[in-house]
Amino acid sequence: MTRRRVLGAAVAVLALTPGRISATESSAGAPTDAVSGYGSGTYGRTPYGGGDDRHESGVPRATFDAVAGPDGTLDREDLLDAVAAYAAGRPVDGVVLSRSDVLALVGYYADG
Repeated sequence: MTRRRVLGAAVAVLALTPGRISATESSAGAPTDAVSGYGSGTYGRTPYGGGDDRHESGVPRATFDAVAGPDGTLDREDLLDAVAAYAAGRPVDGVVLSRSDVLALVGYYADG
């Protein structure tokens, strides 16, 4: 599955395959290297441990809540907004996302 999202003058492209995520950026239609600081990678779920205040996606509960928004459901738009925020170095609802947070959330959504 491939998703495109316009980020100002750039277009971010996410390609999701089982166990692998690839994020690339195009500017004026010309592909470039992986999105700055993002790259490609594999992902896996971290089992929910119960007492460590983590969401079943493997990210801290506060991170999931910030990305999912007030409805508490991680949908496509939430995820694309999170990827865009990460690529731009912006926090989401006051939470700074790490590369591993983004990979875990994309993996959770793709497995959904």
